[in-house]
Amino acid sequence: MTLVVAASAQTVTKLYVPAGIGDDAGRAATLVYNLETAQIVTELQPTHDAGLAVASSDSAEIWIFGVTATGCDIFNAATDKLLRTIDGQCHAVDAAFSPDGKFCFVVGAIPGRTGNALVVIDRATSSVALTITEITDPTAIVVTPDSKALYCVSPSSGTLTKIEIASFKPVHSLSVGFEPTDLTLSPDGKFLFVVCRGLDSGRRGGSQIVVIDTRVDRPFWVLDVGRGCLSAAFSPDMVSMVVTYGSAAEGLSDNVRLFKLRVDDDSISIAGSTTYALGQAPQSSAIVSSGHYWIASDPVAAGFLRLTCWRTPSSRLMPYSVIPMLWGLPR
Repeated sequence: MTLVVAASAQTVTKLYVPAGIGDDAGRAATLVYNLETAQIVTELQPTHDAGLAVASSDSAEIWIFGVTATGCDIFNAATDKLLRTIDGQCHAVDAAFSPDGKFCFVVGAIPGRTGNALVVIDRATSSVALTITEITDPTAIVVTPDSKALYCVSPSSGTLTKIEIASFKPVHSLSVGFEPTDLTLSPDGKFLFVVCRGLDSGRRGGSQIVVIDTRVDRPFWVLDVGRGCLSAAFSPDMVSMVVTYGSAAEGLSDNVRLFKLRVDDDSISIAGSTTYALGQAPQSSAIVSSGHYWIASDPVAAGFLRLTCWRTPSSRLMPYSVIPMLWGLPR
């Protein structure tokens, strides 16, 4: 389950919530939630099951990839109308646009091949430009703010790989820990936070967040955030951090934690952990928009998604709310 935020031409920020996993697998639907009015405004009907959504760098388009299909439906973010459908050639598990808008990078399984690969889609032609297979089973990616490089992680090997976009070749690789699952760049691009779930999904230790200094591509700091961490997100001013956890976390119901965060040129520290219960296992999807954290939960038997948000105007911890979102809008 992924969440993506896009600003339309009318400057209304919307949250796109694909529904095609869990017990709703195979369902061709994506809910569109208006963050200003706090209401569901429409339900998109792609041509395939909807499992991954990503916004173009200019927020003009929403690309929705399938779970069991290789297709990608491209919607106009202002009108939520389908523009075209392309073949992404893989079952996408993560995707990211380069900030300059030239490419969409997708990691996923290519039918007929073993493990994941990195697919490069040229936005100008809406077609696959090439496939990078030198990386072992990548699962998460992030692109640098200058559009010169991208990073991806391989949980099976515990490695982080840097790829130069000009040549589409790996230029650096380093070990970061056990089962890296998520990547998040600081707003200035100086630090890359690599979330490592740990041995046996955290049950046998090794859970941590490894901070990479992207200026030299070396480990800078290690944060101990508890067992079974899945993903992390930060407030724009980098004074707070939210971390989601799987079932291996201490206390099965306390699967979201909010930390106070301090970052400077010499160290990174966390303090003041506050725990929350999301209700169902959070997915590897946590984003920040409109002064809130938004966290996706697995849509289980009841077929719903819960989103939890925190106001983050400063380092002060604020109350939260849980928003149930039911699949199937009245027509």
